[in-house]
Formats: sequence, structure tokens, C-alpha cells
Amino acid sequence: MMTRYRFDASQSQFTAQALAAGPTFAVRDFAGRVRFEGGAVAGLRLDLLVEADSLELTDPVSAADRHETEETLRRDVLEVPRYPQVFYEAAGASADLIAQGRYRLRLDGRLSLHGVTRPEAVGAELIVSDEGIRLRGEWSLRLSDYQIRPAKALSDTVRLAFDLAAVPEE
Repeated sequence: MMTRYRFDASQSQFTAQALAAGPTFAVRDFAGRVRFEGGAVAGLRLDLLVEADSLELTDPVSAADRHETEETLRRDVLEVPRYPQVFYEAAGASADLIAQGRYRLRLDGRLSLHGVTRPEAVGAELIVSDEGIRLRGEWSLRLSDYQIRPAKALSDTVRLAFDLAAVPEE
């Protein structure tokens, strides 16, 4: 029996931060699913779709600086009109049981960003409960691997951190 969950953005946190003390952006609009066969977490499949224009600066700055930074990110870095979505799909995972209902995962997936698709392995912790699941972790990627030129104030390396809640599908 296939167990299916859908991500709930309202109960989740997802951020992107340029390294070297760069700005932090919250990812506000994303959707996706996690599914696996019965208790076979190693057979986990995941898809996650992010709307690129949903990134919001979380740093305490003036309204004018916030607007300028977000517009630069959307227009010059991510080129949102041309590449409106980011997609990650994992078709497999290795899983180690940490404790009852808790697993250390390595997701083997592919990230499509800025018109480039590349393999991306992501480490995460999966917590399974009767209410749903939580998927927590972080990883870093280089913007240049996706043919993205960072803005002057940004680093080429971005750290993505996530604490994603998913609820059972009806």
C-alpha cells in the first residue's frame, strides 16, 4: 500500500541564504508530495515545486532596500520571467533508522533551476507520525552550476535549509 503525503507550506519553513553573510530569503510558495510503499522509507519518492518569485527577504532592512534586493534577485539573478519555477524530484533514497519513526535520509534527486537540471543528493531527517511527516535538512549548491550569475553582494554558494511538514493525502 502506497503512503502519500502533500507538503503544507503554512506549517513549514524553507530558506535560502547566500553564504559569506549574505541575505536570507524565505521560500513562501511551494508544493509537492512525498510517497513510499508501506514502511519502506528507502523507496521514498519526492517532488517539490517552488515558485521562484515567492522568495522574500527576511533580513531587517528598510522597505526600499527590501524592494531593491528582492527585485534584483527576481530580475537579474533568478530571471523569474524566463524561469518561473524550481523543481526537485527524488526517485529514491537511502534510509537509516535513528529511532522509532525517525530516519536519516539521503535523497537522490535532480534539481531543475534556471533552465539547468543536475543531480543533487540531499541529506535530511524524516520524522513519521500519525499526523504526517516532517522532513528537515540543509544543503548547499553553487549558483554557477546552474548558469546563474550572483548579484554583486551575493556569494556563488547558497545554503538551503528546510523543515517541511507534510500531511496525509485523502
